[in-house]
Amino acid sequence: MLVFLRIKDCSTKKKRMMMKNILFVAAFIFPMLTMAKGNMETVEFKVNGNCGGCKANIENAAKIEGVSEAEWSVETKMLSLTYCTETVDLDDVYQKIADAGYTSEKLEATGSSSCGSKEAESGCGSGTSSSGCCSGGNN
Repeated sequence: MLVFLRIKDCSTKKKRMMMKNILFVAAFIFPMLTMAKGNMETVEFKVNGNCGGCKANIENAAKIEGVSEAEWSVETKMLSLTYCTETVDLDDVYQKIADAGYTSEKLEATGSSSCGSKEAESGCGSGTSSSGCCSGGNN
């Protein structure tokens, strides 16, 4: 990254000093900006749920610090997660999802899910019992 400045009425010595300062600052800021992004990785794994309310709950539970994107599909039951490998431990994401009441391929639900959707009362048309799609998040 080169920065060109046109400095009027300055001595050559001042111009050189200013350019050194600019290059010095740029040499430290640029690497920090690239390191801040970290190594991003996208993984997919199954999380049980049935409706749009479940989708919102699962995605919100998965969005811990360091997760840039969480997208759960009602149709496939797959969660696509983009995260920083340097700051996120996937076990923490699995645990947050379980705490929210949803079973993933790694952990059983430990909390009680409640999506709050009217669809849940009828089982979202998925053939679940009248207790709703969110009872246990295991559907």
